[in-house]
Amino acid sequence: MLGLAAGVVAGVVMLTASADAAVWQVAPSASPNPYKNFLTAVARVPGTSQFWAAGYTLDQAGPAHSLIETSSGAGFSVSPIPRMGRFEQLLGVAAASPAHAWAVGGSFVHASLPLIFVWDGSAWRRTPAPLPSGAAGATLMSVRAFSATDVTAVGEWFSATATGGPLIEHWDGHMWTASRAPNPSGCQGAFTSVAAVPGSPVRFAVGYCAGADSTSDQALIERSSGSRWSIVRANAPAGSALQSVTPVSATAVWAVGSTTDPTGAKHTLAERWNGSQWAVVPTPDPSANDWLQSVVRVPGTQTLWAVGSAIAGGTTVGIAEQWTGSAWQTVPPVQPGDASSLQGVAAAPGAVWAVGDAFPTAPGSGPITQTLAELTAG
Repeated sequence: MLGLAAGVVAGVVMLTASADAAVWQVAPSASPNPYKNFLTAVARVPGTSQFWAAGYTLDQAGPAHSLIETSSGAGFSVSPIPRMGRFEQLLGVAAASPAHAWAVGGSFVHASLPLIFVWDGSAWRRTPAPLPSGAAGATLMSVRAFSATDVTAVGEWFSATATGGPLIEHWDGHMWTASRAPNPSGCQGAFTSVAAVPGSPVRFAVGYCAGADSTSDQALIERSSGSRWSIVRANAPAGSALQSVTPVSATAVWAVGSTTDPTGAKHTLAERWNGSQWAVVPTPDPSANDWLQSVVRVPGTQTLWAVGSAIAGGTTVGIAEQWTGSAWQTVPPVQPGDASSLQGVAAAPGAVWAVGDAFPTAPGSGPITQTLAELTAG
């Protein structure tokens, strides 16, 4: 479920993007582990120029540790976080204000358990994450903060017999509550992202439902206008999976991911909700094997950015695509090192951040895998 993740090149950058063409540039980010470092998600603090990025580091002996970084300008630096376990990964991050932020993922010490950290304006701390009834474990893959007292995290729960399904966890300002969402018939679902329809109580959660083999996997979309979730027809090809969803308006909600062809190769996938149904919208395929991992709207505009990865010539590289109102177009990011991957994207007016990882060209000059942060004026 995770792609290649982590790494970056140090050095302050200046944006040179013009109004006619966006230009990506690598910005500084921290790689605190001498072995491997990964950023998997990024989010903006509303109304500010501050961003949070979440991920994990990997020791050479195997243990993984949570990683959170912050940026208020040209790059990202580490934000201290309690080290609670030996096998932890953060996969999602969200903020409601400078004093309220959340990072979620999974802890894998004795069992797969949901992991939640909360920012109170001065420090990160771990907060208990419940399991739904009948679950033996769970992983949270994404979180969205609609306000300081309305936060939803989504992922997947597991039973003791390895069955499971989509997971919803909700914060009401006082406590987290966990619940299951419906599973489509014949497969096991997982949520990867959640979003609210502007001006409406309606929310969408997207993900995938895994069958016995990859050819039977299917994109999963569910809708809620209160406490209950119901399955919505995704209208996506067989073998599809959705990784991220973002709202623009009540008649334009976007989700991105990938679809797998009969040869096993992945191809970029985008879908749009028009207020009554979902439909596939054509996207560029920069290579013979590529996928989209995250999508965001630039505030105050109709512009969207989606990022992901592609395998080209046996090497994994990051990809970025921009929706300008009529079509998706490829805007190549910088490819630092021998390989790179983009996992998350977030935007403020005039600044779009993408995060992921890079494999440096010069072995021995630092960690094998470094965090990657790229910036465009968008």
